[in-house]
Amino acid sequence: MSAWIDIGDRICVVGMGGKTSFARALGAVRGLDVIHLDEIGWLPDWTVRDKAEQLEMMSAAISSSGRGWVVDGNLSLVEAELILRQADTVVWLHMPHLATWWNITWRSVQRAWHRKRVCGDNYETFRHILGRESMIWWSLFKWRASQRKIRRVIRETEHNAMVLELRSYRELNAAYDAIGADPAAYRAP
Repeated sequence: MSAWIDIGDRICVVGMGGKTSFARALGAVRGLDVIHLDEIGWLPDWTVRDKAEQLEMMSAAISSSGRGWVVDGNLSLVEAELILRQADTVVWLHMPHLATWWNITWRSVQRAWHRKRVCGDNYETFRHILGRESMIWWSLFKWRASQRKIRRVIRETEHNAMVLELRSYRELNAAYDAIGADPAAYRAP
């Protein structure tokens, strides 16, 4: 995993199955600001923030990050134009579908049970996680489309970033080892 030595100071983590936790670890180990796109994108009551305002906030967050940044989130083509063009490295968590679905389901149930805050001022509730708008539903039925979208965004956006694609939880754990981080310390609540 020598690729982890030269990843630069502008890193974008995309995909499903641990991107927020891995972005936190990268930020902590490398001393970089971590920018969570879900925090920018969601207003209270699971209301999506206006896209122009999101882009303005992303641009401001990137510009104000001193030495560099780690951006955590799945990018649209417009967001990719802003972020990928500046990124040194893209880490794509392309984890196995059912394992990802199980992890998201378990995390969502835990968050609902313990009333953990996610995405700004929003909380997952049992009513929310059982509905068609939940991450559980989305990860079960939209996973493949999401992975195709990520591949398309990376391919169609002009950038010079190195792309590191992790395709298993074994590879993700090896990446944690390579950067010198304990994954348990960074898991999303």
